[in-house]
Formats: sequence, structure tokens, C-alpha cells
Amino acid sequence: MPESTVLFCEGPARDQNLDREKKHRDLTTDQIDENMLTAIQKARFLKSVKIFSSVSADQLGHIATIAESVDYRKGDVIMAQGDFGSSMYIVIDGRVRVYQGNTELIILGSRAVFGEMAALDPEPRAASVQALEDCTLLELEGESLHEMMDESPELTRAIIKVLCDYARTNSEIAQLLEQQLLDSQKELLDSIAKDKEKGKQSVFISHASENKEYIEQQIIPALDRAGVGYWFSTVAIRSASVWERSILTGLEQCEWFLIAMSPESLQSEWVKDELFWAIDNRPQKIIPVVTGSCNPADFHIRMRRIQLIDFTAGIRDGQEKIRTVLAQLADSGS
Repeated sequence: MPESTVLFCEGPARDQNLDREKKHRDLTTDQIDENMLTAIQKARFLKSVKIFSSVSADQLGHIATIAESVDYRKGDVIMAQGDFGSSMYIVIDGRVRVYQGNTELIILGSRAVFGEMAALDPEPRAASVQALEDCTLLELEGESLHEMMDESPELTRAIIKVLCDYARTNSEIAQLLEQQLLDSQKELLDSIAKDKEKGKQSVFISHASENKEYIEQQIIPALDRAGVGYWFSTVAIRSASVWERSILTGLEQCEWFLIAMSPESLQSEWVKDELFWAIDNRPQKIIPVVTGSCNPADFHIRMRRIQLIDFTAGIRDGQEKIRTVLAQLADSGS
């Protein structure tokens, strides 16, 4: 794995998202006191960081004057997944952890760099970063980084090298997440098998990864109260091979198919694949649940002929309808 370097940037930018890290900017270049690194100290430190090692002394001096020293306490969230960001960070002292949901991706220490992708192309953060202990970081705004790259071929080449390192690191992280996915889905499948032995049926939940929290908070409680099991992917699927090994098995093991319809799931190729599978294999056991503004017919023309459960008209009413539909399906033996 390359030197502790992680970059985060994916998904559409949203103006309403606030960059969480802005709240912690309590030191600026014109607020110099005994606790703040001098420009000379920052330049010396930057020279020891891989991404800046080939940058000229003059350029380093310029970077040092505009990079801000920022302190975080143990437990502080430096950036949150989904927050809009445009800054990159370098760890001077302390350690931070990078995570997605309940999955820890990597722990970074001194001289580690994170957030470069958002600095190059501002987008919502793809992962969260939290201080594991009191730490000091250098923060560099994306606009300033762009200006320096225009002036310094050395810095541009260093950024390209970091992007190559990121591609390799990201591949390793993806493999880790995929294995965690397979492990978690095996537990679900084992649970479904035990439910079948007890005569309990199960529901496959098809959804966009962006809607995961909504599913957990609004739909799964209704399934629990209805007394049915469910197959629910908590980790984003990253490759077709993993989909075939994990998701397809879940589809085959569940008697019913519930699709959460939203603008995000309409754009998901995985949701479309799952729905088409259900239409071919579970045509009488599909439960369409509208969770966001969208036209169900855009998912598949057959959705016009299936009873919809509209959560946008009311959460409690939607939850009750899910239980009613499941009870009807169970009674009819479909």
C-alpha cells in the first residue's frame, strides 16, 4: 500500500451541503501566536511530505503562507461522508481514522494526506474522517492548490503521482469492502435459511445505496412488525462479480421482492438488474414502495399494473400498507 494517502470525492455536488471542517478553522494566517506554526516551520514540514517533496523552495514558501494550521480534539469529525468539501489536509501530529458507515477503511498518521480529490474537483466527501486523538493538521484550499499547479509543473507531477497511488489504494480498499460484504450477506442468508425452517418467509429489499438510512429507519421496522425476514445490503456493491455471488443468492433465497423507488434508485443499474430479475422470477411477489418523487413506470412498464405503496404520502400509512400487503400475500399463498 502506498504512503498513507487517501483521496475522497464522488457523487453530484450539492450547494446546500456545508463543509463540516469549516467549523474548526480557529487559526488563520493573520492570527499568528505562539501556538501557530511559522511559515518556515510549515515549509520545512511540507518538504518532508511525499506530495510536496519535489516542489521548489519558493513554491513551498508560498504554500506555507496560505496553508492554515488547524487543531482538532479527540473524537472531532473532521469531515463527514456526504458533506461538500474543497480542502485537502496534511496530518502534522496525531492520528485520524477514515471510515464509511461502520466500516473503518484506514488509520492515517503524521505526513498523511487526505482530501486531495475534493481540492481538485469539489464534490461531496465519499468517506468520513475523525480524530483518534488530539491532532494538528494543515489545511489547503482547492482554489489555492489550482493556482499553484498552474505555476508549478513539479507540483502537478506530484499530484498525478498521488492519483496513481490512490487508484492502487482504492482497489485494495474495494477488495476489503467486498469481502466484508460477502461475510455480512452470508450471515443474512444463514438467518433466512433458519427462518424458512420455522415457516417464516423473507423479503429482498432492492434500493439505492444513497437511500440506505431511509430503508433502515422507515421500511425495515414495518417488516419487523409484520414478522417477516429480509435481505438488505448494507455495503455498496462495487463489481459485477460480487453482485452475482452475493445479491443474486439473496434474490433466489427470498420469496418476496420489495423495491424502494426513488430518484436515486432510478439511476441505479443494480436496482434495475434486480427488478428485471424479479419480474422474470417473482412476478406476483413484487412490492413497489415509493420513497421519493419519481414515476414508477420509468422503472418498468409493468409497474403500472402493480399496487404501489406510497411513503411520500405518509410514513405511518405506508408502513401499515406494507404489513397489510405482506399479510395478504401470506394468506393467499402467493
